Amino acid sequence: PTAGMLWLRSTEFASGQEVAFSLTDLMGRRYTREFHRESRDQLRLDLNELPSGLYVLRISVGNNMVNRRVIKY
Repeated sequence: PTAGMLWLRSTEFASGQEVAFSLTDLMGRRYTREFHRESRDQLRLDLNELPSGLYVLRISVGNNMVNRRVIKY
């Protein structure tokens, strides 16, 4: 759960491959958020402006993709 800032860490972020994010709510609405690179393997997403709720975060690095649920309160 997060109140606003979401920190993501992965060694794949440091691989030099393109990193892409997709954030949707459970109604399928997409939200555009820019990420900020904090270090070679750590990224930060600012979710402060989003309403509280459950979201699905899709992270793509190269050919790898993963989905994670995010709770914003």
